[in-house]
Amino acid sequence: MAAFANTEYMPVEQYPPDNDPLSPQRNALPMPPGSGGARRQASGHAMRNLGQASPLQVLSDQDFPRFDDVVWEIRTRAELLLQRIPPASQTYLMDLYWEHYNRIFRIVHKESFYQGASNPGSPSYSGFLHVCLLAMGFTFADKSRPDMQRFLASTREGESTLHTEARRLAKYEMDIPGGLSSIQALLILADLESGVGRDVTGWMYVGIAIRSAFELGLNEESSEAMSEQHRFERRMVFCACFLFDRFWAVYLGRSPSIKPSDIGYTELTPISAPGSGSNSQTSAQEVQIYESLVQLVTVYGEISTLLRSNRSSSEPDMLKMADLAKSLRMWRENLPPSLNWTPENCQLATPGFFLLHQQYHMAVILLHQPLAHSDSSRRQRQAEPGVDPALVDDVFPQLSARLCQKHASCIANILEKYYHTPGRMYPCGTALLTASTAGIALVNDLTSTQQNKYESPRALRQVQVLMSVLGSMGHKYRRANQIAKSLGNVLIDRGWNFSGVTNLSGTNSLTLGPMLMSPLEMGQPPQMAPPQTQKLINASNSSSIFDGMTEENTPGIGHSSQDQRSSGSNGFAVDQRSSTDGKGQSILHDLSPSLNAWMMTDSMALDTTVFETATEDFF
Repeated sequence: MAAFANTEYMPVEQYPPDNDPLSPQRNALPMPPGSGGARRQASGHAMRNLGQASPLQVLSDQDFPRFDDVVWEIRTRAELLLQRIPPASQTYLMDLYWEHYNRIFRIVHKESFYQGASNPGSPSYSGFLHVCLLAMGFTFADKSRPDMQRFLASTREGESTLHTEARRLAKYEMDIPGGLSSIQALLILADLESGVGRDVTGWMYVGIAIRSAFELGLNEESSEAMSEQHRFERRMVFCACFLFDRFWAVYLGRSPSIKPSDIGYTELTPISAPGSGSNSQTSAQEVQIYESLVQLVTVYGEISTLLRSNRSSSEPDMLKMADLAKSLRMWRENLPPSLNWTPENCQLATPGFFLLHQQYHMAVILLHQPLAHSDSSRRQRQAEPGVDPALVDDVFPQLSARLCQKHASCIANILEKYYHTPGRMYPCGTALLTASTAGIALVNDLTSTQQNKYESPRALRQVQVLMSVLGSMGHKYRRANQIAKSLGNVLIDRGWNFSGVTNLSGTNSLTLGPMLMSPLEMGQPPQMAPPQTQKLINASNSSSIFDGMTEENTPGIGHSSQDQRSSGSNGFAVDQRSSTDGKGQSILHDLSPSLNAWMMTDSMALDTTVFETATEDFF
């Protein structure tokens, strides 16, 4: 029987809240100057953030409902649950959480959490948060351990008993506008819900956490007298809310909940915790990674908004796409040298380093997918004299499709390299997002009628790498198995001789050995020199998602004959076709030779450094 399935909890009446010195105290936080509202601490653990127009400002604390009984019900259930878990098991689960989850998302400050556990009334600790941390740690645990088997549940969803208890505590928490620990717990619980397939419930928990953050004024600089540590934690928690909001918006195809106008910080990311005193290379890199990740997901929000606006439009907003492409390019160019993708950095990288580069490539895919795979992607444009407008209409969708395929290849390469890195961590939810996005992009490329037969085996192997990665996450994220199987089924339905990937059950750890290859013709592509680069379409004065391409010759890059026609095997080389006057006309916009060379590179052998160099002037 599950350890906590039928636990009887001590009646609330045995713990009178007015007489217990351990009753949590929450201090009122004044509104920032000029906000025109009032932040009021109501009795019983509640917080009220009243705007200037609210008529509730005239009420006193006594007019708000008391939540003492609810507070003590939560406290009682959480304490009894924690008392039943052996200390050794708790230490094991907590270590897993800190190592495999908090290093990426930085939701909870470790030292403050443990200090708060021994300091009643601290906003950095609550039993609800403690249970959620244990539940998340359990998702990374060795389920064969005897002390872990007691947390296994026989529910259809496959959630642990720790997860079940966290959900019960959350029901009580909904009655209380909670503090920092409640927001942190709800974010973690949202990820747990997603793991068992309840994505909508997880999205709702994230929304509640964000509203609670607004209620506490975490989205603004506070003028209240507080310790630097507490000020740091407030910003850290809001930063976690911001990350989750952007990731979930992409995952579910929703608009972000946190608007730029909601953020009152000049710099969103907390630099470092006061008194941390850590000067190690690893810690410094993790801080840089986190700051760069926050900057990147800021662009995510704009991409998500653009994708939703494209639903009501007959064609993508090219000007907006150009602006976002420029933002992504500037983000990449401004990366610290230690975060650039180089062999040296990969040797010293923390897990977040691989995550960061995956997120960048996924952002490019998300930006270009509407143009690459839209049925209405043919646009009427003013072409050069003598050029068939129909040829012009096809150029940009083809370029976007090619970009999606190449960036998806980079994600597959990064994941494969990561899984061969000693001391790697378990994949987190963002790996599910990047692997799924890359897999879909590659399957779209494989099933397109223009797929070149020499590139198909490489692309197929990359899909299998991504499916294997998703399969390894199946024990933690149910959607990972479902997406992996769906990708394989699509290939089979389209007639690919696809043998599938083992380990789709997700019960075993991923071992990236020799991948199962389709018995396609494995001949080498013909050695074809890149075609001569020339101007193809008059560039407008406005920005373009493909702007910055130059005509400078690159050493070592040859030129093809004038009658060379490009195909999928050599990227988007110049397509020479005869016009009515018999003169060859190019239909590609300023394609740089270095980009042509990159597009001809074997995707599986592709070094991302080559990618960064070749695409520097592309978008």
